[in-house]
Amino acid sequence: MSMTSHDSPLFFDLGSGNGALVLAVGACTGVPTFGVEVVERRHAAAEAALLRARATRPDPFTQVCLLYGDARVLPLPPVTHVFVNNFVFDAALNAALFARLASMPSVRVVSAW
Repeated sequence: MSMTSHDSPLFFDLGSGNGALVLAVGACTGVPTFGVEVVERRHAAAEAALLRARATRPDPFTQVCLLYGDARVLPLPPVTHVFVNNFVFDAALNAALFARLASMPSVRVVSAW
């Protein structure tokens, strides 16, 4: 999937865990959907779920991309809509993540828990 700039919606789940939200958004909207997870075990579970989803219904999941790494430093696509379930993040991590999002001109909506 290309990570080039465009004006279309692009959904991003920061801390995507097992990928449930990323897969649901991808299947329901058809917009490019990214998830990033820093915990390897959770990312592996998300990758497995994506493979199962593509095996049963490939079309809605062609625009889903799962990334493994730290969102504070990982190259990110020009996302427009961001969800972060950040209630377990410490203050320093939240500050770093929100500073990064604030520096991205493409971001239009941030939903935080």
